[in-house]
Amino acid sequence: MNTIIGFSTVQVVGFVLLLTGLFVRLLIGKRRFDRRGVGGMQHFRSYWTALILTFIEWVAGIVSLMMILSGLLLLLVECYNHSKI
Repeated sequence: MNTIIGFSTVQVVGFVLLLTGLFVRLLIGKRRFDRRGVGGMQHFRSYWTALILTFIEWVAGIVSLMMILSGLLLLLVECYNHSKI
């Protein structure tokens, strides 16, 4: 298996997926936090903006969750395979 500075390609892909998924989750949380007012409600300019942004953030949240889970799965599988050798 190809290695990059002592890490296998599967490990590098796992780390990249994990970190990218966490970064996307952080960005979504930051954007939601910045939209909150004094009462804790999210404020949008219009109904359509709220509808579209909420849907985009929902899809991005699911994609980032899949990235995190697949990154963890790749790291665990690689760790398991490495321990068997």
